[in-house]
Amino acid sequence: MCRAYTSNLRRQLLLGSLAASLAGSLPGLAQGVESSVAATEGSQQSLSRCLPSPVDLPPFSLPPPAPDGGEAAALQPIKFKYPRYVKGTVINSGQGTPQVLMPDNVTFQMGSDSFKLLEFHFTAPSEHAMAGKHAALEAQLVHRNTQTGELCVLCVLLEAGGSSPNPCLATALRSCPALLGAEAPMDKPISLLTLLPSPRTLDGRRPYATYMGTAGSLGSSRTRPPQGQGQQQQGPCGGGEAARWVVFLDPVQVPASQVLEVLYFAGNGRTMELNARPEQPLGGRDVRFFI
Repeated sequence: MCRAYTSNLRRQLLLGSLAASLAGSLPGLAQGVESSVAATEGSQQSLSRCLPSPVDLPPFSLPPPAPDGGEAAALQPIKFKYPRYVKGTVINSGQGTPQVLMPDNVTFQMGSDSFKLLEFHFTAPSEHAMAGKHAALEAQLVHRNTQTGELCVLCVLLEAGGSSPNPCLATALRSCPALLGAEAPMDKPISLLTLLPSPRTLDGRRPYATYMGTAGSLGSSRTRPPQGQGQQQQGPCGGGEAARWVVFLDPVQVPASQVLEVLYFAGNGRTMELNARPEQPLGGRDVRFFI
């Protein structure tokens, strides 16, 4: 099967998923999204390198037994230490998304490990799928372990259907410079918790799926590992830095109008474009669930 045919087929599958998510919110616009994006088949849609992330996540299952026959180590809840409000710097990454760099005091705790938020950005549609189903958008919050240097990417699936614009997404889009490679401060502080799914319990538990993969950089030196930290690995079709991916199982609702804004941003304001990378084979990797 030729590469061009495979790329076009994937594009149509993603468009079908995105159009379906928009159809219930803005009837009549879904067809416009498909026809407008389909008119730009030759444009660059994905990030620069093929990596073994993202993947299609399987349905929930119990963890596999540990190799020694004992119990696998229990997953830990994510305890956010994010400030109530924070103001970052927005870069026009040239990859079809605003890239929001964060100050040093934005962290979360997972067990005894502490992770610092480096930046967040958005993909359209979601790069990760849940049992074959994509969301309209995905927010990816890129963290680094403050002790080991390992990357940990928290992923939030954003579904079309909300009535109020998401403040983090709205501020990132509004503050992003039009010039590629340019940067500017956010025009107002944001609460990062508005970008996360609501906790299911009073103690703040948010269910997630997690697996090991690799991550590429959008170009900022902030995402590169400190010297001597962060393992570089080769994936099945390109290089990338080793990363733990954490995908929250509960989505966040955003208006369909914000989905269209992201699509137009990816198309430099002239047309609607996709910026999501293609799915990679899961292979023999374990996907574990924290419920």
